[in-house]
Amino acid sequence: MCLLIWLIGKRATDKIDEADRERMSWRKGAIGEALIAATLQELPDDFIVINDVSKRFGNIDHVVIGPTGIYVVDAKNWRGTVKADGQGELLLNGQALNKPPIKGMLGAVMDFQSKLKALTERDYFVRGLMVFPNAYVEANYGSTRQIHCL
Repeated sequence: MCLLIWLIGKRATDKIDEADRERMSWRKGAIGEALIAATLQELPDDFIVINDVSKRFGNIDHVVIGPTGIYVVDAKNWRGTVKADGQGELLLNGQALNKPPIKGMLGAVMDFQSKLKALTERDYFVRGLMVFPNAYVEANYGSTRQIHCL
């Protein structure tokens, strides 16, 4: 009986810890998004900035439309060093990530471009930017496919 109670308590504690880690991850992400949103608001008046655009799965942090083009911007509040892995993906502090961020960003850019074409009946070139306000980035354009990492 004691073992059963201990197992139930352990499982509940694990679930609470998992929920807390997820909540902190969302909070950390929101802080990064807010930093980038504030910076984007400083762009000249001929740029339009749209924050938090819904998509099929999740959201696009920022869309910027201006004289230099259309940009889908993903803010990543990562700390440490972000490098290209030589195969088009990113490493954080030398480690591969659970979800390939470049692959996800390419999907978001293509999805946005497709929706834009459906709405306007015009084919626009959309650039993808991943912005890391609290990390050192060593990922030159081309090493992360068509995504710019700043």
